[in-house]
Amino acid sequence: MPLKQLAELCRRTATAHATGIAARKIWEREANSGGTRKRSEMAKVSQAVNRGETLAGALETTGNYLPKLVRDLVHAGEQAGKVDQVLN
Repeated sequence: MPLKQLAELCRRTATAHATGIAARKIWEREANSGGTRKRSEMAKVSQAVNRGETLAGALETTGNYLPKLVRDLVHAGEQAGKVDQVLN
C-alpha cells in the first residue's frame, strides 16, 4: 500500500475507533472504498473481524499489504487498549 494511502487509512480508522464506531463497521466501510486491491485486502480484514479475530490478527490476513510495523503497532495498541492512539 502506498505510504500516502496508508497514512489516510490510519487516520480514518483511528478517528473511527476513537469515536466508538464498532470495528466491524469501520473495516466494512474500508472494504467498500478505494481501488480493487485495497477493497480486496480490506475485505479480508473485515471478514476476520466479523469472525471475532483481534484487529491485529485480522490485519495479518493481508500478508505484506500492510507493513509489519503497522501490524505490530496495532498488536501493541490492542494489548494496551489504545488502538486509536497507535493508528493516529
